[in-house]
Amino acid sequence: MIITTSIGLNHMDQNDEAIQITNTLDRDRLSELYGEDADYAATMFETFLDDVLPEFNEFNELMQEQRWEEGRQLAHKLRPTLGMVGLSDLETALAQLERLIITKVEPKQVRNYWRLFYNSLLSKKTLIQTEWERLLTTNKL
Repeated sequence: MIITTSIGLNHMDQNDEAIQITNTLDRDRLSELYGEDADYAATMFETFLDDVLPEFNEFNELMQEQRWEEGRQLAHKLRPTLGMVGLSDLETALAQLERLIITKVEPKQVRNYWRLFYNSLLSKKTLIQTEWERLLTTNKL
């Protein structure tokens, strides 16, 4: 199931305006990254939940204060971590946020896109926690 959310950026291509959200993890990506090593995958999921996810909270302040370059740098730093836990759709969306900042679109549009992204990310927290617990108990990817 794909849920598409559009924020209506006037000068951008229609495909670039949406955050496409799936209700599943990118199993192909996880298999590519971890093979059969469920222990390593579980460690990465735990690190994401404990250390990386809280870092996304810094964005709210950066976006409200229009500290664009710091926001772009943080997005660039955190983007690969999304793929490491199978959130490829959000990894793509965060790359789009970087592009919006670089191209200097209207601040309101950047903040709106950020809110859509962040709400989507928060909606995946339970999915990530469930997968981490499954990896710990079944030891299978």
